[in-house]
Amino acid sequence: MTPRLVGYGAGTRDIGTPNVCRILIGDPSPAEVELATEAVVLLETNLDHLSPEAAAFACEELLAEGALDVWQTPVLMKKGRAAFVLSVLCAPGTADVTAERVVALTGTLGVRRTDLPRYVAERGERTIDTPWGRARMKIGPAGVEPRIRPEHDDVARIARETGRTFSDVARELTDIASQTLGDF
Repeated sequence: MTPRLVGYGAGTRDIGTPNVCRILIGDPSPAEVELATEAVVLLETNLDHLSPEAAAFACEELLAEGALDVWQTPVLMKKGRAAFVLSVLCAPGTADVTAERVVALTGTLGVRRTDLPRYVAERGERTIDTPWGRARMKIGPAGVEPRIRPEHDDVARIARETGRTFSDVARELTDIASQTLGDF
């Protein structure tokens, strides 16, 4: 915020420390990040009959087939059965096909659909050369200090090839990208 007025007041009660209050009055600062809005569809189903391996496979397949995001949330269903909610975020134009794939991959008997708006920060991707080959870097959002983050798959590949930890590789790739890309 941009402060316009500042006021102070002192109380008369002895509380062992200075009994002082300060108030700031100001105008809200404009948002530093501009967000675009897009329509998305959230597909969900409760699953209590699928093995963890089958659930992970379904998530991988849905992502590979174009889902924007896929996640699992543990829940307790009726009769105290441990289960999870499979959530899939997709574009409205692919919702019907994606719901059919959820049924085919999981054997569920139904899929809930919720149409939602989504706020999206501007982002980009750049590829850099590293001592271990090319690596993709995610950059965003515009309007604040840019964040540079290496793509998970590239970090994992380099960590496996070099025997180093995921965190060490991610940190080094971020440092290389900062030096290579500068202000991009």
